[in-house]
Amino acid sequence: MNNAVLIVRLPDGSCRDIEVPLDITANQLIEALWTGLKLPGRKPASLRADNPVAYLRGNQKISDFGFHHGTSLSFTGE
Repeated sequence: MNNAVLIVRLPDGSCRDIEVPLDITANQLIEALWTGLKLPGRKPASLRADNPVAYLRGNQKISDFGFHHGTSLSFTGE
């Protein structure tokens, strides 16, 4: 299983480095981050990525986006 350490920008403005398996879907990643980080409020339906630039949602595997160590993720306002 391939993993990458991603930078996750939280809604409160803080950042966390989180090791993520690359063989999960975008929906699984959103659910795991929202649940695992115990974030308040409504769970978003998508994430935004920088380096590479991507919009994540649905059942596409995150390995298809070309993520690597240092990719930055942000929750969208949806």
